[in-house]
Amino acid sequence: GIGRSSIDFGRWNGLIQLTPAFADRYAGEIRQYTFLEAQLTDEFLDRVLAQGGIDLPGRARVEQGPSYFAGSAATQDGLGTIAVALRLVAAIAALAGATATVLTAFRVARATLADRFTLEAIGWTRSAMTRVAVVVMCPWVIAGLLVGTSLAVVFSPMTLVGLSRSVDPEPSSVIASAGWVFVKAAACALVLGAVVVFAASRASRPVARAIGSVHRAPPLWRPVPMSLGIRWAFFDVPARGGRASRAAAAAAPAAVAVGVAVLLVGASIQRLQDDPHLSGQAAAERVIDAGEDLSRYDRAMLALSDDTRVATLVGVHVAFRVSAGAPDAPLLVFDSRRGEPQSTVLAGRLPARSDEVAVGPATLENLHLHVGDDVELTAGEQHARFRIVGEMLFPEGDFDFDVGFAVTLSGAEILGGVSGTKIHQVAFEWAPDVDAIAADAALTDAGFSVFHTEQGLVPEVVSNLGQVKTLPPLLALLAVGLCLIGIAHAASHTVRGHRRDIGTLRALGLTPRDVGATVIAHGALLVMVAFLVGLPAGAVLGRQVWSAIADRAHVVARPMVDWAGITWMASAAVMVTGLLIALRAFGAIRERPASALKAE
Repeated sequence: GIGRSSIDFGRWNGLIQLTPAFADRYAGEIRQYTFLEAQLTDEFLDRVLAQGGIDLPGRARVEQGPSYFAGSAATQDGLGTIAVALRLVAAIAALAGATATVLTAFRVARATLADRFTLEAIGWTRSAMTRVAVVVMCPWVIAGLLVGTSLAVVFSPMTLVGLSRSVDPEPSSVIASAGWVFVKAAACALVLGAVVVFAASRASRPVARAIGSVHRAPPLWRPVPMSLGIRWAFFDVPARGGRASRAAAAAAPAAVAVGVAVLLVGASIQRLQDDPHLSGQAAAERVIDAGEDLSRYDRAMLALSDDTRVATLVGVHVAFRVSAGAPDAPLLVFDSRRGEPQSTVLAGRLPARSDEVAVGPATLENLHLHVGDDVELTAGEQHARFRIVGEMLFPEGDFDFDVGFAVTLSGAEILGGVSGTKIHQVAFEWAPDVDAIAADAALTDAGFSVFHTEQGLVPEVVSNLGQVKTLPPLLALLAVGLCLIGIAHAASHTVRGHRRDIGTLRALGLTPRDVGATVIAHGALLVMVAFLVGLPAGAVLGRQVWSAIADRAHVVARPMVDWAGITWMASAAVMVTGLLIALRAFGAIRERPASALKAE
């Protein structure tokens, strides 16, 4: 069978199977911890807390406390990361849907009241025209709400089951609140109703809009299609699509910037998964774990110190009960024999003197201290004051990667020496010209087990970010969808607003090719502005967002630009937008001047 246990640290990545033969062979090299977990009633728990422990028959009072894995921070952080990602998807999807709905509502209202001046002449009031436009749009709004709510009720539990199976293979139940579904549906109905009424009210205005240009447009020059495209894109009057074009010129770069930013964040998350140095998990290439046997550690250090093939050699001692006026934190003591410890330093430097200490970022936050402050450490009955010289990360496992203290060997002597530490390791690296496989085999023959650090534990925050690394492309797709909606609407509205102008120009000698070129130039200018402004803005925005995420996650903020994803996004946006604009241009070319001028 497959089971979940506390040994996987909140992850379900595989199974560890220890056969009896393996356990017998390596029993002396495996650290074993014996403990008992029980679910206590409230009355018994109160009595245990009052007594300070549990009396077992024939044994002294044993230490008791809450389970280490109760309310696992890894699980909570993972669920929080997924929830934030889903909220971002929902926000961008809602923005795209709202934009499309608003544009459609205004278009339907204008189409419904295209003859509002005639209706006004025969006695219709503005309120009557508004009611007509609302009645025309209401069935579609109601149908959209019913279909959307029904799909949400059907597919939301399926989505939750899928997310649950990514953590647990067999989720037993899904909790869905029907009340929230109806509350959100009602809120959407109110918002859409307000949009419909506002669009109908705007479309029912009986006063004709000014035809004169709002902005001073540049004069016409050759080639005429390019000149007309520039005028339509940036200097046209609102009634003929000027407002829609200028809105697209502002919204499209913002959408492209969001798309580039989320792709940069996604690439940075992938880089964090691939590079263990960014989370402090690549302190050395190889480790000899002596466990709690200090004599074994001394033998390993002596053997490697005499070996000239060793390029880096650092002894590591770990203690678990060091206090600084807060909950106990682990202490890492490093003894640099050759080279420097390959630790990940976020700020400052590693300690070099006996009165210096480096601290994990989470510990610094808990103590409300910064690099340059002083801190008093207590280990047993020994205590001493240290100067904080750096902020560093620790290897996950015996440490939480962002919690703990690090001092030199001379600094540990002030706190009682390494005899009180619990775990002893030797971190080392072979010189580049050494046959590492043969050298590792020689150490194994000498009785030392060499472990490679590239397959060490991954910090929970890094693992949780990896669970949502597939969402940035989806967010980028939704953002580019907003860009396409805005540009396509602007092109359609502009061509429709200039229908009679195009007919007049055709009658004066403008060729169908020139008409198509004008429409294409108008859309191409909007696309060009979107990418010229959106690409650099997205790079800056993505770096800022990733820096904020990395600082919160306590990892090295090293953003990475996803050029492949940006290229795909830009290519897809250009092709789809070009197709939509080409279809609109083809429609303008096919229309005869007589049809456009018939209303004149």
